[in-house]
Amino acid sequence: MQPRQLQDINNLESLYIHGIDVKLSSLDFVQAFSSMQQLRTLSLYFGSAYSRAQQVPDLATHCPLLEHLTLYMFNANLVDLGDFVNLKSLHLIARRNLAIETSLYRSLTTKYANRLQLLEIKNVKIEHHQANYIVRLKALRALLCDRWPIVAWPLLSQLTELECLQLKEHVAGGNESASTDVLLNVIADLTKLRHLKLGKQWPIDDTLVSAVREVLCRRTGAKSGEEHIPFVLTLSSDLAPELENKLSVLRLGYFLRVDLSGSTTCQHCKLDGPDDVYPKQVLGITCWD
Repeated sequence: MQPRQLQDINNLESLYIHGIDVKLSSLDFVQAFSSMQQLRTLSLYFGSAYSRAQQVPDLATHCPLLEHLTLYMFNANLVDLGDFVNLKSLHLIARRNLAIETSLYRSLTTKYANRLQLLEIKNVKIEHHQANYIVRLKALRALLCDRWPIVAWPLLSQLTELECLQLKEHVAGGNESASTDVLLNVIADLTKLRHLKLGKQWPIDDTLVSAVREVLCRRTGAKSGEEHIPFVLTLSSDLAPELENKLSVLRLGYFLRVDLSGSTTCQHCKLDGPDDVYPKQVLGITCWD
């Protein structure tokens, strides 16, 4: 599909582009979105044209209703996302352990602190000073992150609206006891948290699960029965059969559910496909040249 053809799609609500020609000019890229006033979901896989991500801020004026934005294989030098006035969720997904400019996190804090509800950062290395900016996004209900620095764990307690937290990696060779204590403190502080997903690298045992149960028990008592929605702990670790047996017989109470398969999702972290979001106004482009 040619970019000029997109200019005639006035009622498009969801657009998925996988692959952009490196020869596409900046002007043509931006102009293609000039008539997308109704667009609400945009997913861009830049591939070799990763430098085109620098034009994303220019799309804000053309897509005033955009709520969900996903950037795959974007430029590490991206310093500003632009001002999408209705943006609710942002997914930043790199191919490998990418280092993002601190300026990007700073700009997110400036523009989206009170409105961004979901942030996914995948295959991106986050420094401690950058984490300080992320926790200023006070409206976040979901944070999906695979490389949150262990020294910045206590900062997560500042995200008081958080309902879903996913953390893939555990720092190898660190003090496992200390990191577990910090994790339990975060659960205790984030009273709205309902879903915690830990990746395969986390050291999982029945002691950890029991400790989570005790924290939730105290949290429930403090709220006088308001926690009628159970807390879901999703574990992605490859557990030994004997550990699975131990976990399966634990008396968890009505307020805790443990998923040992790693497949449980919630309303925030469920990844919907195009047909699930806008079945009648979706366009998927596998190669844009």
